[in-house]
Amino acid sequence: VSDGGSVRVLVVSDTHGFHRELELPEADLLIHCGDAISKERPRRQESAEDFVAWFREIPCKDKVFIPGNHEEYTRQYFRREMAACWGEGPARLSGLLLYALPYSRAAQGYRDLQRDVDVLVTH
Repeated sequence: VSDGGSVRVLVVSDTHGFHRELELPEADLLIHCGDAISKERPRRQESAEDFVAWFREIPCKDKVFIPGNHEEYTRQYFRREMAACWGEGPARLSGLLLYALPYSRAAQGYRDLQRDVDVLVTH
């Protein structure tokens, strides 16, 4: 961190609809690396809505969500509902330069990666 302080970063991934079972420690920056929802067809939207509500409730200064392949069919919903924490490209959060590559961009996204990035996140 540029000011010499410390940042508590919490990274979770592949919760597959079981996010409410997690006991999360305190953190300054929460990163969810995708596959947040159940991929079962009848529960996709319900799972997405519950995840968004849960994610919003977490008392964290900064949050990022990088969609995974399980969010393929609900990507537009996530992008709309989580615009403030949608992870794609560079962002400075909690004093760190984060570069996020969603599942669909991971293969081509490395070409655009900045050299001075502190945290690279993909699904």
